[in-house]
Amino acid sequence: MMRSLVANNSMPLLNEIPSCRKVTYDYKRFLRAIQSGDIFKLGKQKKHISNFIDEALLKEAIFVNQEPPAGKYNDDEKFEMAEELLKKYARAKLVITSRIHCALPCLAMGTPVIFVNGFDSFVDSCRFDGILELFNRIDFDTKDGSYTSNFGLQGKITKDTKVKNLEKHHVLAEPMKELCRNFIKNG
Repeated sequence: MMRSLVANNSMPLLNEIPSCRKVTYDYKRFLRAIQSGDIFKLGKQKKHISNFIDEALLKEAIFVNQEPPAGKYNDDEKFEMAEELLKKYARAKLVITSRIHCALPCLAMGTPVIFVNGFDSFVDSCRFDGILELFNRIDFDTKDGSYTSNFGLQGKITKDTKVKNLEKHHVLAEPMKELCRNFIKNG
């Protein structure tokens, strides 16, 4: 799983690459990671990510974690944090993420986004039915690190990589807008 990698005007932003700090800051999360075996995948996933993201980009990118620690912030603070996060996404040159809650707002705001799909289990992947086709996407195998892309990636993603969103979300958005307009109009 990745954190978001954002390019604020010049640098990409990476969202949700797991780190030891993220997994261990909450002892319950840490124990679940040991129980599920996810703790042992941390180094492996980071190694595989370097198969398709340039090392220089990984060093220079802005990494964003969209999940604040539980119980630390009140609702007003969380809304403020969410607004700041959306502003970062809107200003980004490119966002690379495995988090659907990061990718969808980027798509809606027109920020170039690459969704990294490296989910192994059916439970993880079934949540994305009908959504994955909306994104520029890298599908990678967490076992051997092999990957494919649906946007013709040649080599690795660098700070100079330019992608254009697929714009397929408009087909879904227009009927939803019409439903909302009718609901408001007809009460």
